[in-house]
Amino acid sequence: MTDITDDSVPAGEPNGPGPVAEEQSARRRRRRWPYVVLAGVVAMVAAALFVPTPFYLYEPGGIRPTESRISISDHQAFSDGGTIDYPTVGIRQATVVGLFEGWADDAIEVRSKDEVYPGGDVKQERILNRRMMDDSKFIATVLAFDQVGYPVTVTGSGAFIDELMTGFPSSSILRQGDVITAVDGRPVTTAGDLRPLLEGKAAGDVVELSIRRPGTDGGEPVELTERVELGRNPDDDSRGYLGVAVSTADQGLDLPFDIDIDSGKVTGPSAGLAWTLGLVDRLTPGDLTGGRRVVATGEVATDGSVLTIGGIEQKMSAIVRGGYDVFLYPESTPKESVEAIEAIAGDRVELHPVGTIDEALAVLAPSGVPAAPPLS
Repeated sequence: MTDITDDSVPAGEPNGPGPVAEEQSARRRRRRWPYVVLAGVVAMVAAALFVPTPFYLYEPGGIRPTESRISISDHQAFSDGGTIDYPTVGIRQATVVGLFEGWADDAIEVRSKDEVYPGGDVKQERILNRRMMDDSKFIATVLAFDQVGYPVTVTGSGAFIDELMTGFPSSSILRQGDVITAVDGRPVTTAGDLRPLLEGKAAGDVVELSIRRPGTDGGEPVELTERVELGRNPDDDSRGYLGVAVSTADQGLDLPFDIDIDSGKVTGPSAGLAWTLGLVDRLTPGDLTGGRRVVATGEVATDGSVLTIGGIEQKMSAIVRGGYDVFLYPESTPKESVEAIEAIAGDRVELHPVGTIDEALAVLAPSGVPAAPPLS
Protein backbone atom coordinates (compact mmCIF):
# COMPACT_ATOMS: atom_id res chain seq x y z
CA MET A 1 0.00 0.00 0.00
CA THR A 2 1.41 3.36 -0.99
CA ASP A 3 1.93 6.01 1.71
CA ILE A 4 0.14 9.30 1.05
CA THR A 5 1.92 12.55 2.01
CA ASP A 6 -0.08 15.78 2.65
CA ASP A 7 1.86 18.50 0.85
CA SER A 8 0.23 21.14 3.05
CA VAL A 9 2.27 19.97 6.04
CA PRO A 10 5.96 20.85 6.06
CA ALA A 11 8.31 17.86 5.90
CA GLY A 12 9.35 16.53 9.32
CA GLU A 13 6.15 17.81 11.17
CA PRO A 14 3.12 15.74 12.12
CA ASN A 15 -0.25 16.43 10.57
CA GLY A 16 -2.02 19.32 12.42
CA PRO A 17 -4.02 22.50 11.97
CA GLY A 18 -2.75 25.10 9.70
CA PRO A 19 -2.47 28.84 10.41
CA VAL A 20 -6.14 29.48 9.61
CA ALA A 21 -7.34 26.74 11.99
CA GLU A 22 -5.03 27.98 14.75
CA GLU A 23 -6.42 31.50 14.43
CA GLN A 24 -9.97 30.18 14.62
CA SER A 25 -9.08 28.19 17.78
CA ALA A 26 -7.52 31.27 19.37
CA ARG A 27 -10.67 33.28 18.61
CA ARG A 28 -12.78 30.58 20.25
CA ARG A 29 -10.56 30.68 23.36
CA ARG A 30 -10.86 34.47 23.52
CA ARG A 31 -14.65 34.19 23.26
CA ARG A 32 -14.72 31.68 26.16
CA TRP A 33 -12.82 33.93 28.60
CA PRO A 34 -15.79 36.24 29.43
CA TYR A 35 -17.90 33.19 30.23
CA VAL A 36 -15.17 31.75 32.48
CA VAL A 37 -14.84 35.07 34.29
CA LEU A 38 -18.63 35.40 34.59
CA ALA A 39 -18.89 31.86 36.00
CA GLY A 40 -16.21 32.71 38.56
CA VAL A 41 -18.00 35.90 39.58
CA VAL A 42 -21.32 34.04 39.89
CA ALA A 43 -19.63 31.39 42.06
CA MET A 44 -18.11 34.04 44.33
CA VAL A 45 -21.42 35.90 44.66
CA ALA A 46 -23.23 32.65 45.44
CA ALA A 47 -20.64 31.81 48.10
CA ALA A 48 -20.97 35.27 49.64
CA LEU A 49 -24.77 34.99 49.70
CA PHE A 50 -25.27 31.38 50.71
CA VAL A 51 -22.14 29.79 52.24
CA PRO A 52 -22.31 30.14 56.05
CA THR A 53 -19.47 31.51 58.16
CA PRO A 54 -18.71 30.53 61.81
CA PHE A 55 -20.50 33.70 62.99
CA TYR A 56 -24.12 34.54 63.84
CA LEU A 57 -26.17 37.72 63.52
CA TYR A 58 -28.19 39.00 66.47
CA GLU A 59 -30.79 41.28 64.87
CA PRO A 60 -34.18 42.88 65.58
CA GLY A 61 -36.94 40.29 65.35
CA GLY A 62 -40.70 40.60 65.30
CA ILE A 63 -43.15 41.87 67.93
CA ARG A 64 -45.53 39.16 69.11
CA PRO A 65 -48.95 39.57 70.80
CA THR A 66 -49.90 38.05 74.14
CA GLU A 67 -53.63 38.62 74.69
CA SER A 68 -54.82 37.22 71.37
CA ARG A 69 -52.70 34.13 72.12
CA ILE A 70 -54.30 33.48 75.52
CA SER A 71 -57.39 31.27 75.46
CA ILE A 72 -59.64 31.11 78.55
CA SER A 73 -62.34 28.43 78.84
CA ASP A 74 -65.35 28.24 81.18
CA HIS A 75 -64.73 31.69 82.67
CA GLN A 76 -65.34 35.30 81.72
CA ALA A 77 -62.46 36.94 79.83
CA PHE A 78 -61.91 40.51 78.62
CA SER A 79 -60.42 42.02 75.48
CA ASP A 80 -60.02 45.77 75.14
CA GLY A 81 -58.41 48.39 72.92
CA GLY A 82 -54.71 48.38 73.86
CA THR A 83 -52.12 45.68 73.32
CA ILE A 84 -49.45 44.05 75.46
CA ASP A 85 -46.83 42.50 73.21
CA TYR A 86 -43.30 41.18 73.55
CA PRO A 87 -40.26 41.68 71.29
CA THR A 88 -38.05 38.94 69.88
CA VAL A 89 -34.47 38.74 68.64
CA GLY A 90 -33.67 37.11 65.31
CA ILE A 91 -30.65 34.80 65.19
CA ARG A 92 -29.24 33.59 61.87
CA GLN A 93 -25.93 32.19 60.76
CA ALA A 94 -24.02 34.84 58.84
CA THR A 95 -22.79 34.59 55.27
CA VAL A 96 -19.99 36.89 54.06
CA VAL A 97 -22.62 39.40 52.89
CA GLY A 98 -24.34 39.04 56.28
CA LEU A 99 -21.12 39.94 58.09
CA PHE A 100 -20.84 43.18 56.12
CA GLU A 101 -24.51 43.83 56.87
CA GLY A 102 -23.88 43.30 60.58
CA TRP A 103 -20.85 45.57 60.67
CA ALA A 104 -22.72 48.31 58.79
CA ASP A 105 -25.96 48.23 60.83
CA ASP A 106 -25.83 49.32 64.49
CA ALA A 107 -29.00 47.31 65.19
CA ILE A 108 -27.26 44.04 64.25
CA GLU A 109 -24.61 42.41 66.43
CA VAL A 110 -22.10 39.86 65.11
CA ARG A 111 -21.45 37.04 67.59
CA SER A 112 -19.44 33.85 67.60
CA LYS A 113 -21.10 30.44 67.84
CA ASP A 114 -19.80 30.06 71.42
CA GLU A 115 -21.54 33.29 72.42
CA VAL A 116 -24.85 32.25 70.86
CA TYR A 117 -24.73 28.57 71.83
CA PRO A 118 -22.45 28.42 74.91
CA GLY A 119 -23.12 24.71 75.42
CA GLY A 120 -21.83 23.95 71.92
CA ASP A 121 -24.79 21.70 71.02
CA VAL A 122 -27.16 23.75 68.84
CA LYS A 123 -29.96 21.17 68.97
CA GLN A 124 -29.74 20.86 72.75
CA GLU A 125 -29.69 24.64 73.17
CA ARG A 126 -32.88 24.94 71.12
CA ILE A 127 -34.57 22.27 73.24
CA LEU A 128 -33.51 24.17 76.37
CA ASN A 129 -34.92 27.43 74.96
CA ARG A 130 -38.27 25.76 74.22
CA ARG A 131 -38.36 24.50 77.77
CA MET A 132 -37.59 27.98 79.12
CA MET A 133 -40.53 29.40 77.15
CA ASP A 134 -42.79 26.73 78.66
CA ASP A 135 -41.48 27.60 82.13
CA SER A 136 -42.10 31.32 81.52
CA LYS A 137 -45.75 30.65 80.61
CA PHE A 138 -46.14 28.40 83.64
CA ILE A 139 -44.74 31.01 86.05
CA ALA A 140 -46.73 33.79 84.35
CA THR A 141 -49.96 31.87 84.96
CA VAL A 142 -49.16 31.39 88.66
CA LEU A 143 -48.24 35.09 89.10
CA ALA A 144 -51.30 36.37 87.21
CA PHE A 145 -53.69 34.21 89.22
CA ASP A 146 -52.08 35.40 92.45
CA GLN A 147 -52.48 39.01 91.31
CA VAL A 148 -56.21 38.73 90.63
CA GLY A 149 -56.90 36.57 93.68
CA TYR A 150 -57.77 33.29 92.00
CA PRO A 151 -56.59 30.04 93.63
CA VAL A 152 -53.71 28.21 91.96
CA THR A 153 -51.78 25.15 93.09
CA VAL A 154 -48.50 23.98 91.57
CA THR A 155 -48.34 20.22 91.37
CA GLY A 156 -45.39 17.90 90.78
CA SER A 157 -43.73 14.67 91.83
CA GLY A 158 -40.35 15.95 93.01
CA ALA A 159 -37.29 17.96 92.01
CA PHE A 160 -35.94 16.69 88.68
CA ILE A 161 -32.13 16.99 88.39
CA ASP A 162 -31.40 18.74 85.11
CA GLU A 163 -27.68 19.18 85.69
CA LEU A 164 -24.98 18.16 88.18
CA MET A 165 -22.24 20.71 88.81
CA THR A 166 -18.64 19.52 88.94
CA GLY A 167 -16.64 19.82 92.13
CA PHE A 168 -19.47 18.92 94.52
CA PRO A 169 -19.83 15.61 96.41
CA SER A 170 -23.29 15.14 94.89
CA SER A 171 -21.80 14.69 91.39
CA SER A 172 -20.37 11.28 92.35
CA ILE A 173 -23.62 10.03 93.93
CA LEU A 174 -26.56 11.55 92.07
CA ARG A 175 -27.32 11.34 88.33
CA GLN A 176 -28.88 13.63 85.80
CA GLY A 177 -32.50 12.49 85.53
CA ASP A 178 -32.83 11.53 89.20
CA VAL A 179 -35.84 12.96 91.02
CA ILE A 180 -35.43 14.11 94.64
CA THR A 181 -38.65 13.26 96.49
CA ALA A 182 -37.61 14.04 100.10
CA VAL A 183 -34.87 15.69 102.17
CA ASP A 184 -34.30 14.20 105.63
CA GLY A 185 -37.74 12.62 105.42
CA ARG A 186 -39.55 15.86 104.50
CA PRO A 187 -41.37 15.61 101.14
CA VAL A 188 -40.31 17.48 97.99
CA THR A 189 -43.14 18.04 95.49
CA THR A 190 -41.76 20.89 93.38
CA ALA A 191 -38.34 22.35 92.63
CA GLY A 192 -39.21 25.28 94.90
CA ASP A 193 -39.51 22.93 97.89
CA LEU A 194 -35.82 22.00 97.79
CA ARG A 195 -34.13 25.23 98.81
CA PRO A 196 -36.14 25.84 102.03
CA LEU A 197 -35.33 22.30 103.18
CA LEU A 198 -31.60 23.00 102.78
CA GLU A 199 -31.81 26.42 104.47
CA GLY A 200 -29.56 26.75 107.53
CA LYS A 201 -27.26 23.88 106.53
CA ALA A 202 -23.54 24.50 106.10
CA ALA A 203 -20.89 23.10 103.78
CA GLY A 204 -19.89 19.68 105.05
CA ASP A 205 -23.33 18.86 106.47
CA VAL A 206 -24.81 15.57 105.27
CA VAL A 207 -28.44 15.28 104.14
CA GLU A 208 -30.46 12.17 103.45
CA LEU A 209 -32.14 12.29 100.04
CA SER A 210 -34.96 10.08 98.84
CA ILE A 211 -34.40 9.50 95.13
CA ARG A 212 -36.52 8.15 92.28
CA ARG A 213 -34.10 6.95 89.61
CA PRO A 214 -35.19 5.96 86.08
CA GLY A 215 -35.08 2.23 85.44
CA THR A 216 -32.62 0.78 82.98
CA ASP A 217 -33.83 0.10 79.42
CA GLY A 218 -37.15 1.81 80.15
CA GLY A 219 -37.89 -0.34 83.17
CA GLU A 220 -39.70 0.69 86.34
CA PRO A 221 -38.11 3.54 88.36
CA VAL A 222 -36.01 2.57 91.37
CA GLU A 223 -36.61 4.14 94.79
CA LEU A 224 -33.45 4.61 96.86
CA THR A 225 -31.96 6.68 99.68
CA GLU A 226 -28.58 8.41 99.47
CA ARG A 227 -26.57 10.36 102.05
CA VAL A 228 -24.98 13.36 100.35
CA GLU A 229 -22.50 15.89 101.74
CA LEU A 230 -23.18 19.52 100.90
CA GLY A 231 -20.51 21.56 99.17
CA ARG A 232 -19.61 25.20 99.59
CA ASN A 233 -22.02 27.73 98.11
CA PRO A 234 -20.07 29.82 95.55
CA ASP A 235 -22.08 32.96 96.45
CA ASP A 236 -22.28 32.52 100.22
CA ASP A 237 -19.64 30.63 102.24
CA SER A 238 -22.00 30.34 105.19
CA ARG A 239 -24.45 28.12 103.32
CA GLY A 240 -24.19 24.57 102.09
CA TYR A 241 -24.89 23.83 98.45
CA LEU A 242 -26.14 20.61 96.88
CA GLY A 243 -24.64 21.46 93.49
CA VAL A 244 -27.60 20.61 91.25
CA ALA A 245 -29.88 22.47 88.84
CA VAL A 246 -33.46 21.26 89.23
CA SER A 247 -36.94 21.69 87.78
CA THR A 248 -40.29 20.30 88.87
CA ALA A 249 -40.89 16.72 87.75
CA ASP A 250 -44.33 16.13 86.18
CA GLN A 251 -45.02 19.82 86.62
CA GLY A 252 -48.65 20.90 86.45
CA LEU A 253 -51.15 23.47 87.67
CA ASP A 254 -54.42 22.96 89.47
CA LEU A 255 -56.61 25.85 88.21
CA PRO A 256 -60.31 26.67 88.68
CA PHE A 257 -60.67 26.95 84.87
CA ASP A 258 -58.63 26.21 81.78
CA ILE A 259 -55.94 28.51 80.35
CA ASP A 260 -53.98 27.95 77.15
CA ILE A 261 -51.06 30.17 76.11
CA ASP A 262 -49.88 29.70 72.53
CA SER A 263 -46.32 30.95 72.04
CA GLY A 264 -45.96 29.50 68.53
CA LYS A 265 -42.35 28.91 67.50
CA VAL A 266 -40.86 31.58 69.77
CA THR A 267 -38.52 30.19 72.44
CA GLY A 268 -36.63 31.49 75.48
CA PRO A 269 -37.71 32.96 78.84
CA SER A 270 -37.87 36.69 78.13
CA ALA A 271 -41.61 36.87 77.35
CA GLY A 272 -42.51 36.02 80.97
CA LEU A 273 -43.28 39.62 81.99
CA ALA A 274 -45.49 40.20 78.93
CA TRP A 275 -47.39 36.92 79.40
CA THR A 276 -48.10 37.83 83.03
CA LEU A 277 -49.37 41.31 82.19
CA GLY A 278 -51.38 40.05 79.22
CA LEU A 279 -53.08 37.38 81.32
CA VAL A 280 -53.91 39.87 84.10
CA ASP A 281 -55.50 42.13 81.47
CA ARG A 282 -57.52 39.22 80.03
CA LEU A 283 -58.80 38.28 83.50
CA THR A 284 -59.84 41.78 84.60
CA PRO A 285 -62.37 44.28 83.20
CA GLY A 286 -61.29 47.56 81.68
CA ASP A 287 -58.13 48.23 79.73
CA LEU A 288 -54.85 47.78 81.60
CA THR A 289 -52.96 49.62 78.86
CA GLY A 290 -55.22 52.71 78.67
CA GLY A 291 -55.49 52.12 74.93
CA ARG A 292 -51.73 52.31 74.46
CA ARG A 293 -49.54 49.90 72.51
CA VAL A 294 -47.32 48.39 75.20
CA VAL A 295 -44.29 46.13 74.82
CA ALA A 296 -42.72 44.29 77.77
CA THR A 297 -39.69 42.03 78.09
CA GLY A 298 -38.09 40.23 81.00
CA GLU A 299 -37.86 36.78 82.53
CA VAL A 300 -40.00 36.40 85.65
CA ALA A 301 -39.15 34.39 88.75
CA THR A 302 -41.64 32.62 90.99
CA ASP A 303 -41.36 35.44 93.57
CA GLY A 304 -42.53 38.00 90.96
CA SER A 305 -39.14 39.59 90.30
CA VAL A 306 -38.22 40.60 86.74
CA LEU A 307 -34.83 39.29 85.60
CA THR A 308 -32.34 40.62 83.06
CA ILE A 309 -32.51 39.32 79.50
CA GLY A 310 -30.25 39.60 76.44
CA GLY A 311 -30.61 41.34 73.10
CA ILE A 312 -32.37 44.39 74.53
CA GLU A 313 -30.81 46.78 72.00
CA GLN A 314 -32.09 44.69 69.10
CA LYS A 315 -35.53 44.54 70.74
CA MET A 316 -35.57 48.31 71.17
CA SER A 317 -34.88 48.77 67.45
CA ALA A 318 -37.81 46.51 66.60
CA ILE A 319 -40.07 48.44 69.00
CA VAL A 320 -39.20 51.79 67.43
CA ARG A 321 -39.78 50.42 63.95
CA GLY A 322 -43.16 49.08 65.08
CA GLY A 323 -44.31 52.47 66.38
CA TYR A 324 -45.08 51.34 69.95
CA ASP A 325 -45.88 53.72 72.81
CA VAL A 326 -44.49 52.14 76.01
CA PHE A 327 -41.63 49.73 76.75
CA LEU A 328 -41.26 47.95 80.11
CA TYR A 329 -37.88 46.28 80.66
CA PRO A 330 -35.88 44.80 83.60
CA GLU A 331 -34.59 47.31 86.13
CA SER A 332 -31.40 45.22 86.44
CA THR A 333 -30.42 45.85 82.80
CA PRO A 334 -26.72 46.92 82.64
CA LYS A 335 -26.09 50.67 82.48
CA GLU A 336 -24.46 50.59 79.03
CA SER A 337 -27.46 48.74 77.59
CA VAL A 338 -29.86 51.24 79.19
CA GLU A 339 -27.93 54.11 77.60
CA ALA A 340 -28.09 52.32 74.25
CA ILE A 341 -31.86 51.78 74.31
CA GLU A 342 -32.44 55.36 75.49
CA ALA A 343 -30.49 56.59 72.48
CA ILE A 344 -32.47 54.33 70.12
CA ALA A 345 -35.85 55.26 71.64
CA GLY A 346 -35.26 59.01 71.75
CA ASP A 347 -38.60 60.67 72.50
CA ARG A 348 -40.56 58.16 70.43
CA VAL A 349 -41.08 55.47 73.10
CA GLU A 350 -41.84 55.86 76.83
CA LEU A 351 -39.35 53.71 78.78
CA HIS A 352 -40.02 52.15 82.21
CA PRO A 353 -37.53 49.96 84.09
CA VAL A 354 -39.31 47.56 86.48
CA GLY A 355 -38.01 45.16 89.11
CA THR A 356 -41.19 43.26 89.92
CA ILE A 357 -44.60 42.41 88.52
CA ASP A 358 -46.15 44.82 91.05
CA GLU A 359 -44.02 47.67 89.69
CA ALA A 360 -45.00 46.84 86.11
CA LEU A 361 -48.70 46.85 87.02
CA ALA A 362 -48.25 50.17 88.84
CA VAL A 363 -46.87 51.70 85.62
CA LEU A 364 -49.84 50.51 83.57
CA ALA A 365 -52.54 50.99 86.22
CA PRO A 366 -51.46 53.68 88.73
CA SER A 367 -54.89 53.56 90.39
CA GLY A 368 -54.75 49.83 90.80
CA VAL A 369 -55.79 46.78 88.75
CA PRO A 370 -59.59 46.40 88.51
CA ALA A 371 -61.05 43.55 90.52
CA ALA A 372 -61.50 40.28 88.67
CA PRO A 373 -65.02 38.85 88.52
CA PRO A 374 -65.78 36.20 91.14
CA LEU A 375 -65.42 32.56 90.25
CA SER A 376 -68.68 30.87 89.37
